[in-house]
Amino acid sequence: MQISRYDLITLSFFIWSQKKEVMDNPRRRYIGFINTTNQLLKDCFLYELYPVNPYECFLLMSLLADAPLSTYADVWEMAYKDVNG
Repeated sequence: MQISRYDLITLSFFIWSQKKEVMDNPRRRYIGFINTTNQLLKDCFLYELYPVNPYECFLLMSLLADAPLSTYADVWEMAYKDVNG
C-alpha cells in the first residue's frame, strides 16, 4: 500500500502534538510543525501544506490548542457522531 500525502501530514501532526519541549508553547509547536512537515513533503516530491484545505487547516488549528491531540480526537468524534446519528 502506498503512503499518501495525508498520511505523512497526519503522522507529523501526531509527533508534534506529543513533543514535550513545545507542550507549553503552541506558537512554537505550530511553526515547528509547518517547517518540518513542509520539508518532509518536499523531500517526498509533494506539495507543501495548503492551509485552505479543510483537513490541513483543521490540523493547524488543533496544534494551537492547549491539548492538540485531544482537540483533534474530540472534533473528529463530534463529526463522526453527526454523520452517523
